[in-house]
Amino acid sequence: MLHNHAFYGGGALYGYANASFRFTSGSSCVDNTAGFGGCAHVEDYVVLVLEDALVQGNVAEEDYAGGISAITDTMVVLSYCSVIGNTAPIQGGAFRVAASANVTIRSTTIAGNRAGIDCGGVAAEGTAVVLLDDVVVANNTAGAYGGGLCSRDDATFELQHTNITHNAANNGGGLFVTDASTMVLLGAESNVKVYNNSAFTSGGGWYFNSNNLDLTELQSAAFNNSAKYNNELAAMSLHLELSAGSNATTSIAAFVSRLSSKEGLLRVELKLTGYYGLPVAGDVIQARLNGSLMDENTTAG
Repeated sequence: MLHNHAFYGGGALYGYANASFRFTSGSSCVDNTAGFGGCAHVEDYVVLVLEDALVQGNVAEEDYAGGISAITDTMVVLSYCSVIGNTAPIQGGAFRVAASANVTIRSTTIAGNRAGIDCGGVAAEGTAVVLLDDVVVANNTAGAYGGGLCSRDDATFELQHTNITHNAANNGGGLFVTDASTMVLLGAESNVKVYNNSAFTSGGGWYFNSNNLDLTELQSAAFNNSAKYNNELAAMSLHLELSAGSNATTSIAAFVSRLSSKEGLLRVELKLTGYYGLPVAGDVIQARLNGSLMDENTTAG
């Protein structure tokens, strides 16, 4: 399937309503374009199986899923495949899995894919379930969140024997998890490795805004990641605590105790934390008086 184009979904393949497709050794889906699902789009109880196949250089021109888009009770299975160099302008450079779709990816490389905003590799949304087993997720990029993987809503990622490495994003170089979604590390902790990913701002390894995670698992899996703030794990802001601080001598309720420009200043301390009580660094805090900006600082964690 080479050099095809669709204005809507599925540049080379559009599967609908209980259809079934199987592509075996030597199959390829290369350099196709569509509005979304540059290679393929499947929905409504479709089954799509790819074995020893190549999905490369496909482009979603307007929306999501540079490679494969799967929604609404579909089942997609990839084994011994290469999904490389696919592009989406918004989300899911390689895959977007949404609604109640179920995707299983085994012994496959997902590399060099790119999304303009979120999820350079695989995006999961809705109640989708994605299993990665013996998968390499590498060198994928996203403009905002989740260079390698990201999940939203009530989606679930299940990971085992998987390496997530050298991915990059503004936040969450390796992975981004938000809403009520979750990522489950199956088997021994060493089976999943999140390393050498980078974030321009925060969370080189993981960036999350969900409490459906095992913090111990995340910490044990992540190492050698880099970011301006929080190299390994970062949490979105959840709680702000304002106190007078150890050097303050005036009640915190009286921010201006005198009219003098110097003597009227009150020293305060801010503590910003996220899920699981993790310190938050890189967020901008502003001080305003009657709507006018008086000061702006970035939290240091």
